[in-house]
Amino acid sequence: MHAGKWWQAGDLECWPIFGSVSWDYNADIVVVGSGIAGLLASIEAHEKGAGVLLIEMAESPFCGESAVCGGGMAIPGTEMQARQGIHDSPDSLYDDILAAGGGSNRKELVRLFTEHVGEAYSRLMELGGICNKVGYIGGHSVFREHQHDPMQIQRALFDQFRKRRIQSLFGKRAARFVMTPDGRRVVGIGAVDVHSGEDVMIGGKAIILATGGMCGSPEMLARYVPNLDALALCAAVGKSKEERPIGLGDGYRMAMAIGADTTHMYSVSTYTGIPHPERAGFSNRSRRPWIPSYQEGAIAVNSKGRRFIEETTSPPCEIGMRMLEQPDQTLFKVCDSRMWETITQGRAEAEVIAQGKGYLWEEDSLRKLANAAGIDPRGLQATIDRYNLFVEEGKDEDFERPIEYLEPIDRPPFVAHQNWLIALHNSGGLRVSNRLQILHVSGKPILGLFGAGEVVGGTSGEVYLTATHYPMAMTFGYLAGGRFAISEG
Repeated sequence: MHAGKWWQAGDLECWPIFGSVSWDYNADIVVVGSGIAGLLASIEAHEKGAGVLLIEMAESPFCGESAVCGGGMAIPGTEMQARQGIHDSPDSLYDDILAAGGGSNRKELVRLFTEHVGEAYSRLMELGGICNKVGYIGGHSVFREHQHDPMQIQRALFDQFRKRRIQSLFGKRAARFVMTPDGRRVVGIGAVDVHSGEDVMIGGKAIILATGGMCGSPEMLARYVPNLDALALCAAVGKSKEERPIGLGDGYRMAMAIGADTTHMYSVSTYTGIPHPERAGFSNRSRRPWIPSYQEGAIAVNSKGRRFIEETTSPPCEIGMRMLEQPDQTLFKVCDSRMWETITQGRAEAEVIAQGKGYLWEEDSLRKLANAAGIDPRGLQATIDRYNLFVEEGKDEDFERPIEYLEPIDRPPFVAHQNWLIALHNSGGLRVSNRLQILHVSGKPILGLFGAGEVVGGTSGEVYLTATHYPMAMTFGYLAGGRFAISEG
């Protein structure tokens, strides 16, 4: 591997090592990954008296999905909800997750999450997390999306991590497990220095795998989700601002190489995105133009100009799934000046629009808008006319959009923003027990090995319920570090 291109190495050696090795480092608990799951697991294990070592392939904890995600957390029954008169419960959240997932979810893990997310969230707030507000997002039965700045959460956790002087190794990419001769227990990690390529051997009584998913690996996406032609998710990495895919699938490959079982590997959460203005094959999350939300009145149409889903209450990833069925797997978000004037673009977003790389069009008639954006003009006009009639009558006869979200689209200029699918994160992954032990294909736990975060599979079933993966990573990291792995470490 070479500096600056370490993340492109698809041939990373993942075969396990059996027997004794010479350790460069040793700890009670080794945590792999520095997202919210890994940092919280490290802190909680340290609080219980364990010697902890965290390894991370990037140069800092501000480079992964935990740092650049939307920051929404579905937390039931908080004081903030109570102050707003919102009645919620873990059972209600459990029901909503199963409804979105089509019931194929690993129910015991969903229950583990919903029963412990409240205490994990309280702990996060104690450690310096800040909640901005509670809002609504599609798929949930109540207002429960607690909104945060994910970078603020990462900074708060990393500050607490450093305050405790927990040992860490950044720039070290986990590559393989070290096993006992009989192959039943994991006793360490073989890692690779991403700059020098040298091997680093790290021993541990328990390993917590918090390496994220596989949505940054086109090879793995092609293998497990061949019907998905998505852009790779990317993020700024360190001071160099180098952009790289998030979720290389290393945790899966390492674990599968020692016989770990998987579940729901086909279930990848898709969402809307646009191509990066400079880097072909990547999606642009950091500089995409803003446009009013569906709850503010915008609608989604396909290239024929037709609506295809109820946009406001459907889980966003359900919209992504339905995009797979549309011509060119694309949608256009359409609004008028009444909504468009509520948006103020930042400098970076405004530059993207000015360069014509924002996939956004603004015209004084629907016909001109359709021609500019590549939408069927007659189809769009007929859809808007019909939709505006529903608004006037106070009832959406096509998709039953709630009346509070019915706003006319009739005041020029009109705006359209084209979106394609991006692979947001995967709902599949490694099978774990209800103690977060990673399971062998035999159904028995692989001793000494635990999972937390996106690497754990099956919780979301067929469709991810927005704002649940982030708090699930938090909760499972909290439990793995403070409760389950500590018994072996």
